[in-house]
Amino acid sequence: MIIPVPQVLKPAQVRQLRAHLDQADWIDGSLTAGAQARTVKHNQQLASDSRLAQQLGELILTALAGHAVFISAALPLKIFPPQFNRYQTG
Repeated sequence: MIIPVPQVLKPAQVRQLRAHLDQADWIDGSLTAGAQARTVKHNQQLASDSRLAQQLGELILTALAGHAVFISAALPLKIFPPQFNRYQTG
């Protein structure tokens, strides 16, 4: 069953995240792909060990941990930090 989890982030937080992501240093996603996937993986991503990825991930984890609908629906034992990826045309 899919349960919508509305308004995890406040609009100001979304604006903040987007502003940081717009200025981020993105790396080639194929660097983290296995040998077979490397030829077809065409995304960009933030390095998971970058300070920005860790800060933005913490913001999202905090929002999720404080969202009653998410916690009651998912019952997470542990929530892992998000990966930040983007795709462009072509």
